[in-house]
This record gives sequence, structure tokens and C-alpha cells, in this order.
Amino acid sequence: MLRSPDRVVALTLAADRSGAGRQKAGTAYARETLAALPGFEGTTEPGVGRVSGSPYRTAVVRASGSVKRSPIPQLITVAVLQRPRKVTYSAVAFTDPPAGDALVLRLLGTFRARPPRQRSGRSG
Repeated sequence: MLRSPDRVVALTLAADRSGAGRQKAGTAYARETLAALPGFEGTTEPGVGRVSGSPYRTAVVRASGSVKRSPIPQLITVAVLQRPRKVTYSAVAFTDPPAGDALVLRLLGTFRARPPRQRSGRSG
């Protein structure tokens, strides 16, 4: 979880290397992530956006509403960044006011991941 000092933006980022993370289309993955937020109530915007500057395939869906942990209405952005057949990174951001959404997308445009380290099997 990342938060701006003024608490206007909160962002979580996760990597999914499961079958769904390696195979599912980014738009479907983003919409399903949004729908799975605990206690989500709100409206989802119809279009799909992109993360400018990202080297990955991206999909962005937005909604206005609230979730169980924070009943205050806010803008919810779900961004998916994919390395096809390898991993899906999903970012869920809660912002207020909507100007925070531009900050989130600019931040995600700079995201670069490294593959997980392989353990050598040696101890010590």
C-alpha cells in the first residue's frame, strides 16, 4: 500500500503469476478486480483507458463509489499492466479529488518490474 502524504491517493499493487494472471485479457482482469473489491458500490465508467509511457500492455477501468473499508465516495482506478504469458500487475487506486487519478497514471507509467529472484538452494 502506497499513500500520498496528504492521503489524497492510496494505491495497492500486486503481481499475479497464476493461470489467470498469465492468460486473461487485461480489460477483463481489470473489470473483475474492480467487481471483487469488498463491498464495492458505485458506477463503472464504460470505456477502457491506457497507462501512457508503460512498456507493458495496459488496461484501465474507473469507477465512482465506495468500498466496505471506506464508505466515503471516491474515484477508484484499476490499472492492469501485463507481460503476456508471464505476469499481470494490478494496481488499485483510491483518489479524491479526481485530479489524483492523473497522478496515479503518471506514477504507473514509470513502473518497471524485475523478475523474482531464483533461490540457489544453498543456505547461509
